[in-house]
Amino acid sequence: MELRQFLDAQPLTYPEYQNIRKYLSHISSFALWPAKHTGNQAPALLVDTEADFNAQLAGKLHKNVVILGLNYGDVKGSEKTIAQQIAMQPVERVALYQSHMNMANQYGGRYGKKGLGPKFSYYQATDSLIRGAYLTDLFKYSLDEHADLIASGLPSHTWNEFEKSHSKAEMAEILAFNIDGLAYELEQIVGLDTSKPFVILLMGKSKFANYQAAIQAKFPTAIIEIIYHYQARKQTIEMEAGNSAVMDKVVERIKAV
Repeated sequence: MELRQFLDAQPLTYPEYQNIRKYLSHISSFALWPAKHTGNQAPALLVDTEADFNAQLAGKLHKNVVILGLNYGDVKGSEKTIAQQIAMQPVERVALYQSHMNMANQYGGRYGKKGLGPKFSYYQATDSLIRGAYLTDLFKYSLDEHADLIASGLPSHTWNEFEKSHSKAEMAEILAFNIDGLAYELEQIVGLDTSKPFVILLMGKSKFANYQAAIQAKFPTAIIEIIYHYQARKQTIEMEAGNSAVMDKVVERIKAV
């Protein structure tokens, strides 16, 4: 399958966009930046009518390329400490995060644009895997949500801190719960048909190696590769070269579908 045909196979619809805005605006976004974007908000992604969606976003957002960050652990500038967030009910955490984020997680000048956005050739390409892809995190469902799956986050200062505070058995349970949560998110909220080929780009080479096999087992049709995280301590030229090589590999795998 050619890349353009693949990208056009599962475009995001307005009802799906509304679902994401309603349920996941505190944690999800899309890799679509205006050339002069500054700051950490996402005004280019925010529309309130189907007419505006059709004029500004339709055909530019695709749900069958998912860029997956590792964890949603804290909101910069939150008035609540990590300990206070952990003590909150899941619905309270979501309300707190929604008050700080609106389609802006991984999006702003300090985030995705730094390693994924307009200055990179793989974003500027006529047919780009990155541009318009769905941005979300793997670890965002807390066990105390039970079956609600509202993405209330896993409050922590760092992922290393979170891992060290849990046993291997606990981490295995959290991983399984969050992979199931990701499947629910992609299929029921985003509207992705996971029975068809789609792409997951795991953002963070040092961490995702531990989880790639489990994600692949859940999504056997997915083409899964690992790219540099936008906060990787790499020179821009090295990051672009490494990520470009992965994009080329994914495109070849799509052609073989």
